Amino acid sequence: MEKFKIEHLIDDYSDEMYWFVRKIVKSHHDAEDVVQNSWIRINNNLNSFREESNIKTWIFKISYNESIRLLEKNKKKWNYIEGEDNRYIESIKSDTYFCGEDFHLKFHNVLGKLSFEERNIFQLKYFDDLKLNEVSQIIDSNENTIKTKYYKITKFIEGELKKIV
Repeated sequence: MEKFKIEHLIDDYSDEMYWFVRKIVKSHHDAEDVVQNSWIRINNNLNSFREESNIKTWIFKISYNESIRLLEKNKKKWNYIEGEDNRYIESIKSDTYFCGEDFHLKFHNVLGKLSFEERNIFQLKYFDDLKLNEVSQIIDSNENTIKTKYYKITKFIEGELKKIV
């Protein structure tokens, strides 16, 4: 008997996965595509899940990789991967779910100054409330490297917010 059933995983993680992916790919349409492709990949590989991490981390890693695949596929169209994402603030402002209060806009302006990788590290820890070892598994990077980067990112954000608040 399977330990994890795809139906239960979808019930438990669909909303969280959508918003996780949405922060990476930005558009609703792209996020829906990535989520659908992720669930297909998860379903096809569920029997091979070795429980070396928790199931949520494994699911997020798959959806993160699917997000990166989509961004790389569209790399010529959008410049998300290399350097600063100049469309970050534009996409945040156009999001119907974004609360346009002054502080939120300033906060996201600061996040827009981060590189793609830095913003993902911060968002995974801060918004998705993942542990740094889970972030390192999802991004496929050394945990100590992620800890160091997260510390530098938070110091940068604090410094930038002090300048504008």
